[in-house]
Amino acid sequence: MATMLEKDLEVILEDNTSGSSELLSKLNDWFIKYYAQKLPDQSLIDQLLDDFSTFETITLYLRSLKAAIKTSTSNSLTEYFLIQKKEFDSAFNNLSVNAIDLLSPCNNIVTISNSGQIYKILREYFKLNCSLQVSVCESRPKFEGRILASKLADLGIKTSLITEAMIAEFVQNCDCVITGADKILSNGSVVNKVGSRLLAITAKYYNKPFYVFADKSKLSNNSNYNHRNFPESEICDCNNNIIINNYYFETIDMNLLAKVVTN
Repeated sequence: MATMLEKDLEVILEDNTSGSSELLSKLNDWFIKYYAQKLPDQSLIDQLLDDFSTFETITLYLRSLKAAIKTSTSNSLTEYFLIQKKEFDSAFNNLSVNAIDLLSPCNNIVTISNSGQIYKILREYFKLNCSLQVSVCESRPKFEGRILASKLADLGIKTSLITEAMIAEFVQNCDCVITGADKILSNGSVVNKVGSRLLAITAKYYNKPFYVFADKSKLSNNSNYNHRNFPESEICDCNNNIIINNYYFETIDMNLLAKVVTN
């Protein structure tokens, strides 16, 4: 029978709707809860590195944790985890200031999926611009855009939920397009939720700026990203002769980006 430790970790591992920053915060809180007075095994960290290989910011955190375990002279890394938590908050505050400076002329914004950083930036920007309108692509196959749209609407922001097929109609009337990023590749391109490239291409066509807001921990030494396929049933449970591709992330070429903003 699975322990609470295992069950709580499984919830995080199966979370396909939260952005990478939210997942990292949840993972750090999990370590605080279960490893306050004991060191995690290196094998656990290795397994998590494999599980979260898609997320640059989480793999960076885990590699740092692995090094901290090796050099620890006690059975507690509580202070390490709490410092990480403070650094997450500080990084966001710096990113938010930089993002809001760039967004200040914008009233009508289009975004996609469910990014915790994008939510917080729009929350803070709305305090300064009550005319803000946001259109959120629902983001198949997990529809996590619905989560972000609901949270924005709860703040009082005028929010529209759209399908990716409606991107052109809404981008042509917006002031800018914004997304987060799961990786910032060494060649300047970024990796984000599928549909982001279509947003960027459409923004380029209509001469609308496409801004990426992401923490520096998303910076990668790699210049390439390889797709990872997820269950076909999330797209369609249909004829076995049909080829079904289901991947969550894609690369957006740097030439499509107006600016990548970090903390």
